Parts: sequence; C-alpha cells; structure tokens
Amino acid sequence: MLSDILTSFNVEVSKAQINELLSSMPEQPQALVYTLKTLAALHAPRDQLKSIDLMRKALELAPDNHYLLSTNYIYSMVVTYLNKDKEPQQTVDRLNQEFEKIIPVLIKGNRSDKANEALAMNALSKDRPIEALKYLKAIPNSHETVITYILKAKLSESFGNPATAEEYYYQAIHESETPRVLEIAESLFFYSDLSKMKSKMKAQIH
Repeated sequence: MLSDILTSFNVEVSKAQINELLSSMPEQPQALVYTLKTLAALHAPRDQLKSIDLMRKALELAPDNHYLLSTNYIYSMVVTYLNKDKEPQQTVDRLNQEFEKIIPVLIKGNRSDKANEALAMNALSKDRPIEALKYLKAIPNSHETVITYILKAKLSESFGNPATAEEYYYQAIHESETPRVLEIAESLFFYSDLSKMKSKMKAQIH
C-alpha cells in the first residue's frame, strides 16, 4: 500500500526500502501525508522551501518521530546551503543549536539510519570528520541514500581523497537518477568544484 501512495506522490522508492520507511515514518495519518508530500516536493526545485513547511507541519503532529526530527534537520540544512544568495552560516548555527537539543532523543536506543545521516551532517558542519565517519559507518550499505553518498563524498574530500569523493558523487547521481544532485553536493558545507562532472553529465544527456 505504501508503495502505491509513494507512486501517487511521484516518489520513487525501491521495494527494499518500503519496510524501512514503514517502520520509521509517523503513524499519525495526517503527519504521514505531510511527510509524503515533503518527499514529493523535494523532487521539484521550485518546491524546496515548501518541503520545509510541510515537514514542520508533520512534526507538529508527531513531534517525537525520529524520522521527522532527522529529516527536518537534513532538509533544512540542504536548503540553507542551496540558497546561495544569502550568507548561510548564521542559519546553519541556528539549525545546529536546535538539532543538538534533540540529539539525546535520537541516540537513545538503536539509532535509525536517518538519525545517523543527520548526526553525520551535524558533525561535518562543525568540521568533525572522525565523528561523522562513525555515524556513516553505522548505516548498512543496503540502506544508503543520496544524502549518505553526498556526505561520504564530502567526508572523502575533507580527508583529501578526491577520487573516492568522485565515486560517491556518481553513486549519488545514480541513486537519484538526476545530475541535479550535484547542485546540493557542490555547495554543502564547503564549495566543491564539480564542473567537470557536470560537463560530463551534460554531454551524456545531449
């Protein structure tokens, strides 16, 4: 049933991920609707800011849901770094302060994969690569997402491994099925020159 709902919202999720989503998404019906609409909005560039509003509405209905808490932070950070017209650091600092208040909730018991992504993002945004590596290693290969690959790529760059980073960027493109993911990767945390990859992707498209 969830796969049908995701399809109706134009959200592509493999069958292997359905059970993971079912166990992590909010049970409250309206919160679930807002969450699915958020995922759909993220696939449309014009709806990026709308996705944050939808996620916050979902959080109001399910404030303790780990998936929502983690995803809200991740998406808010991504949109902040994508907004190149403004200085992002003040917003990043505010988001980190808010996120760090909920870390005790996220690390209680078994951490979800989405929580590990959020914790890794927080660590990388504060230039703590070793800590980020710990969280990323906790995510099984079969549960890695576009965000996981981007975080691993950025981590590889911070360790001075551009070749490994490039491999992860290509994995992110493959997983997302769009080169648009490079826009996120380019600006997240620090600038990455992905112009050559963009040129290659454009050449393949045309």
